[in-house]
Amino acid sequence: MRMTERMVRASGTSFFKPLTTLAGEERRAMLALYAFCRTLDDACDEPNGDFIFWRAEAIRLCAGIPRHPLTREMQRALRRFGIAREDISALLEGFAMDQRGIMHRPALPELLRYCDGVAGSPGLMTLAILGVPRRVGEAYALHLGRALQLTNILRDTADDLRAGRIYYPLEWLATAGLSGASPQALLHAPYALTPLRRKMGMLALAHYRQADLHLPAIHKERLRVARAMRDAYFRQWRVMARHGWAVLERERVKSPTWVKKPDKPVASWYAA
Repeated sequence: MRMTERMVRASGTSFFKPLTTLAGEERRAMLALYAFCRTLDDACDEPNGDFIFWRAEAIRLCAGIPRHPLTREMQRALRRFGIAREDISALLEGFAMDQRGIMHRPALPELLRYCDGVAGSPGLMTLAILGVPRRVGEAYALHLGRALQLTNILRDTADDLRAGRIYYPLEWLATAGLSGASPQALLHAPYALTPLRRKMGMLALAHYRQADLHLPAIHKERLRVARAMRDAYFRQWRVMARHGWAVLERERVKSPTWVKKPDKPVASWYAA
């Protein structure tokens, strides 16, 4: 557990503090899950991230023969909490979509499938770790996963454009006359993306609302870690909405000086 705890702490994620409220095997499993997802994500994003190795290791994990200490920690979680191997496969497929270039100007259905893979499947695994029955928490996990990943795309747009990636749906780009625009062109004309960012922001908001509606009240306390992540990401959503959906640098979204607590009820954002 020390290895995964160091990895999560070093990532600087706001997720680390909520994880410290867990204890025992739940904490160990959640640390392993976050570290595993983060490692796959970094392997996709970095030129030398070695995604081929981690893809093979994830396949070995599903087969019950992992070699790396991190995937051995994940195997412990799978056995202890009955995590579905299908969710590991869905997570891997989501990151593979990114690696294969499918997520460069994806069609909207592909974008949502990607969100379900890289964010929804960890949510489903979280349900298993926290002891929430899948049948009552699945809709919550999937809607929240879409909301968080869409917020992540909105937050990281500048970095993604610099890396040559455009995660906005092809249909939306075509409607805006931007289907042929290069990432560098959009980076130097960021306000061209404002209507698309507003549209994606409203799509994310719809999924935040659905997640809130599907939060299983009887398991609300068990899901406090997921709720903390939802609140952290929704604060970032609010920063971007307050700035009119202009493209902002990641650090400006993650560490705003003015957002301390909601300045109006969440319901009023839904009505915006």
